[in-house]
Amino acid sequence: GYNVPAKMWAKAGSLSHARLGSRIRVNKIVTVKILKLILVLTRIFIYESLNYPMRMAIVGTLAGTRRAD
Repeated sequence: GYNVPAKMWAKAGSLSHARLGSRIRVNKIVTVKILKLILVLTRIFIYESLNYPMRMAIVGTLAGTRRAD
């Protein structure tokens, strides 16, 4: 009866490994989302901290390049 516990342990081990794998995957997705959020917030902060004329110049340039396409 030695093989049965070993098989059961193997089964339990693979199950917990699969669970751990999915948890890592979820963590990776969450981390990516958080990083994207930080990037967006940083961009907004930089954009807001620019003075108004500078911002209008950038918007004008962007609008100009968009129209030129």
